[in-house]
Amino acid sequence: MLLSLRMEKKEDQFQNFKTALTSTVKSISNIEGVEVTFGNQTKDQNKLTIRLPEPENINNKINYTKSRALADSEALKIRFSNKSIFKKHEPKGMISKKLYNIAEKIRYEKIGSLKFKGIKQNIHNYYNERIKGIDLNKSENKLIEAFENYLRVNILNLKNSKPIQKEFNSFEKNFDKKLKNNLLKLNELFENQVKFDSFVSNLISEMNIDDKFDDPQENKQDQNNEKGSDKSPQENEKKTKEKNDENQEMSIDAGVPDVENLTKETDDQNDIELESLSDTSEQRKK
Repeated sequence: MLLSLRMEKKEDQFQNFKTALTSTVKSISNIEGVEVTFGNQTKDQNKLTIRLPEPENINNKINYTKSRALADSEALKIRFSNKSIFKKHEPKGMISKKLYNIAEKIRYEKIGSLKFKGIKQNIHNYYNERIKGIDLNKSENKLIEAFENYLRVNILNLKNSKPIQKEFNSFEKNFDKKLKNNLLKLNELFENQVKFDSFVSNLISEMNIDDKFDDPQENKQDQNNEKGSDKSPQENEKKTKEKNDENQEMSIDAGVPDVENLTKETDDQNDIELESLSDTSEQRKK
């Protein structure tokens, strides 16, 4: 009997926590109709949906902070990131696209940190916990994580711990050569997505990062495209229709922004037509 009561109490705690997160997302995104799903929960294909990881243990500070930070970030993405603008200025190259996606994420998190009390601390706490557990042995992973860290320090005013700072010291010097003189400009443009995305895309392209890495995923995609061109028109038309159907899925999946998820986030950025910063509150409600 006692065990049953404890299980019910725990389930009530989880449900209350999920309800609170959903309310937070609706408030921050400024869209009452947005749906929030958790884990493998079924979602409505016809609704704007944010998928969050299933809360593992809300009594655990790390899991609680992770859920709050991801919910905050995804809600800010809906409200302040326009997918058409994002796609228009996207640079070429797989790694460059990942860096560009990170920069856009930092931009809308910067806006949210200034507009909403508590968001900045939630995001900082989660990032600090996440970075501690990342394997930085792979050079490409470390480059991408170093770039995010550099922008978080210089745009979101994050304070690195000594071990993390030591990990990224060599990258910081290289980024300083390429970006330091432009940091003031980036901080001035963050509320204007068109100007910010265009400016940061040019900066990333000038770094020629993709020339230093041979990305197997990009090469494989190119090979598949070449093979696809040899197929019959009927087969190509079928493939195109299937791809278009996939692109119509209205969802945003939130998760740990590792290398694989960063690539997915770049695709997810284009799933939903979002409001521009110039939209009025009444237009967003409509």
